[in-house]
Amino acid sequence: MALGDWFRKWREQRLYERQAQARLGQQIDTVIDAVDPRLRMLIGYRQRLDPALRHALQVADTLYAALPPPLEVAHTRWSQEPLLRASFTTPEAIQELFDNHRVLRRFLSSAKARGATTIYAGLGMSLQLSKRFGHMLQGDVVQREVAQQVLSLGDHRLSAFATSLEALEAQVRERLLQELAMRSTQAVFGARMRKESLTEERTKLRMRLRLYEQEALGLATFWHGEELIERHTDELRKKLAAAEHELGELQESAADIDDFLDMTVETFSSAGKDTRLEKRIFHLDNMNIHHDGPGPGIAEVPMALLHIAKRPPRVIRLIRFSPDLVKFDSRDGLRQAARALGVH
Repeated sequence: MALGDWFRKWREQRLYERQAQARLGQQIDTVIDAVDPRLRMLIGYRQRLDPALRHALQVADTLYAALPPPLEVAHTRWSQEPLLRASFTTPEAIQELFDNHRVLRRFLSSAKARGATTIYAGLGMSLQLSKRFGHMLQGDVVQREVAQQVLSLGDHRLSAFATSLEALEAQVRERLLQELAMRSTQAVFGARMRKESLTEERTKLRMRLRLYEQEALGLATFWHGEELIERHTDELRKKLAAAEHELGELQESAADIDDFLDMTVETFSSAGKDTRLEKRIFHLDNMNIHHDGPGPGIAEVPMALLHIAKRPPRVIRLIRFSPDLVKFDSRDGLRQAARALGVH
């Protein structure tokens, strides 16, 4: 390799690394703003967040790479594409989802979508397998009351609109970071609220315990008996001890803003532990009945289910479609014409 070529590649690599570091810095700023801006007061907060954020980005890239390529969505493909038939009961159901999606309509009317011929997005759906009894043709014999599993996909959610695959990938990555930032915020606020709640509870328990101890010395024993008062006093002491123990642990693990940064680092470092993509293959006929294996009239339909923490899994599918799939009414006519002409 000539020295000039080596130097040019070295400069390109350095430029790429600087740009990547700049993007990482912007993403750290986004995380800090979402969790707690006071984290900027800590010395070295960027260095502490850097490896955790890099890990989370790697998880996001791995998840995205595992997704199938975008599925083309169009009315004419509904009868040809098994996944579209499984996702939508009729072609009109596709139209209803896209026409009534306000965020999509705003995106198509924005400068970002100006002149675009293809729109990319993510589609999330719930998956349900329900049992029913129906007829099944076995050779030339019709069997009745056969147990069947029917697959249905519902609760359709469109999101992450983009005009290129690169922009779609960036959207998916950004949304995972926002999800993790939200979890960090939950951990931070949860610790704060729990400390406040325990502090208040400890004060109340101390007051009640003092009252019971005083009551044992007064005339109340003629009405309630010393044994009952003593039992309530013991229960209060146990509750007070438990509250003080938990509060002591919180004081050690969430005592100040530095501990909140530790929580954020831990959340991003463990991004791959409760975020995974499950790949499943369903064998469906034209009625969306799930069969044990392939056969005549049965299509093999792969699906990717995203599992995040304790949320129900969702079928995630990247899609692409023409902007003309969305019908604009007369009030949107000018914006539709502007989009077609490439002006805004």
